[in-house]
Amino acid sequence: MRLWECRIESGDINGIYCAYRRKQRLIDHLDGTAKLAGKFAESFGKYEWGYCIGMLHDLGKYSKEFQHRIQFNTNDKVDHSTAGMRLCNEKGGYYSILQYAIAGHHSGLMDYYKLEERYRKSICDYQAYRQEVEIPQIKSDPFESCKTQNPHFSMGNLRIRIFIVCLQTINQNREIEMIRAFG
Repeated sequence: MRLWECRIESGDINGIYCAYRRKQRLIDHLDGTAKLAGKFAESFGKYEWGYCIGMLHDLGKYSKEFQHRIQFNTNDKVDHSTAGMRLCNEKGGYYSILQYAIAGHHSGLMDYYKLEERYRKSICDYQAYRQEVEIPQIKSDPFESCKTQNPHFSMGNLRIRIFIVCLQTINQNREIEMIRAFG
C-alpha cells in the first residue's frame, strides 16, 4: 500500500483507518505529524513533547462516525480533536499540559474555561485507536527554567502556542502537498 493510499471496501473499513478524504492511512498521518512536530520542538529541547502531541492530535478520527464521513464523502461535522485532549486529561501529569495544543490544533489556544466546555461535550467513541497507536511516554520536565505550581497557568503558554503552530503548519503543508500530488 502506498503512503497516500487507503483502500476502503464499500460498507466495511476492514480495520483500516483513514486520515483524510485523500485517503492517507491515519496511522501514517499520526506518525508523520509526530516526527515533524518532534523536529520542530527539538529546537527548544522538547522532541518527545512535540512527538507525543503529533501522535495524539487526531485520535478522534478513529471513530466510526469520522471514518463514515471519509468513506462516503459526507460533510458531516465530527469533532476529532477533543478525543486526544480528553485522553491527555485522563492520563494526567504532564499529559494535562498537552491537551491545550491538541484541543486547539484547528481553533487556536483555548483558555481553561473553553477546555472545560470540551470536557462536557458529547463525542464519538474513538477507542479503536488502541489497535494502532501506542501513547508516547514523556520523561522530561516541560519547563526546566522555571517551576510552576499550576501547569494550566504559566509561562509555558508560549510553548503550548508553539506546539499549536507546529500542528497547524504541518496540517497546512500536508494539504498543499496533497493538492500538488493529486490535483
